[in-house]
Amino acid sequence: MSRFRFIIPLFAALLTACAGGAEKRVRSEPPIQYQRYAGPLLPEIPFSRLSHWDEAGPGEIVVWTRVGRAYLLRLEQPCRALEHSVMLRIGARTGRVRPGVDHVEAGTERCRIRSIQQLDLDRLEADRAAARRPVMRE
Repeated sequence: MSRFRFIIPLFAALLTACAGGAEKRVRSEPPIQYQRYAGPLLPEIPFSRLSHWDEAGPGEIVVWTRVGRAYLLRLEQPCRALEHSVMLRIGARTGRVRPGVDHVEAGTERCRIRSIQQLDLDRLEADRAAARRPVMRE
């Protein structure tokens, strides 16, 4: 029985660590101006897992929490480790991410989230599709 006393907390810690991190970093080519598609500031967002992420600019990242749902996170200061990081983790303990409380971890660096905005992915995709269409000339 004493053996299980250590295994159960260890297993719970491993599950928690896996739920918050994403190794898949996307790099859009050409770079997307995510700020153009950001909606109003949000007080918090639901969070259970991180699908993938992209760096949007100095002190800004975009995270996808599921298919069709992405958020622009502005950080209190630029997170230098993001530039070279593959792995990203969001430190949210309650199943919700809140600006001013929660943080992003890249390598050994922790960067507090200053603001959160949901991205309009439908509009972003429509703009990208329009840019790929050939221009008709008379």
